[in-house]
Amino acid sequence: NVLEMSSFDEGGRRLFECDAHEIAALWEDEARTEELQDRLRRPTWKRFVFNLTSKRETFQDEDRVKVNLNEVYEEDTLKEARKKLAEIHATLNPAADGMVGFKVGGA
Repeated sequence: NVLEMSSFDEGGRRLFECDAHEIAALWEDEARTEELQDRLRRPTWKRFVFNLTSKRETFQDEDRVKVNLNEVYEEDTLKEARKKLAEIHATLNPAADGMVGFKVGGA
């Protein structure tokens, strides 16, 4: 499955490491197709955290979901792992106010 999303320039800059004008120029110049593909592959094998909004709409009697990118940043693996571990601990022991020997967010 492919998810198409719309984004303002800031989101594109974070993903492709260039502004929308550069991508547009590459897109319009058939002689620079390989350079365009290199730009579009930049996010490959990198982990990002996306904040998206979606909205169902009907256009010409066809239902579709429109997805907008609100915010994107590269994942801080350690921070995300600690967050997930805290969620797991909270799920396994919802009555506990804190966890002995477990520190979230510190080094």
